[in-house]
Amino acid sequence: MKKFLFAFPFVCALLYALAAHALTITATVAWTIGTSAGHTSWSVQKTIDGAVPVVVGTPAAATTQFVDTALTAGHTYTYAVAACNSFGCAAYTAPVSTSTNTPTGSASGVTVTVTTAP
Repeated sequence: MKKFLFAFPFVCALLYALAAHALTITATVAWTIGTSAGHTSWSVQKTIDGAVPVVVGTPAAATTQFVDTALTAGHTYTYAVAACNSFGCAAYTAPVSTSTNTPTGSASGVTVTVTTAP
């Protein structure tokens, strides 16, 4: 029983250290789509594991990338980008998929790069 009492603080300290060094996973969605006349913003859609796409960002017209910080390990993320103005958005680009296991994807002028940092 004494061995358990001595080991318990060590285990707690170890778990605290592991939690403090949790990975931060981000995806940078970058595009090289030609500028369209009159667009005022972009719409960035994200799909998680094939679910329904959700708009996760509306960067300004001069922007050519979006950083998504709402990622967790073990999922596949798919992104698409569309030019928008006061009348609505154009068609979205072809979707680009990536995951923490395959950190880069590209199609139709859109590139997604996933990075992890302690």
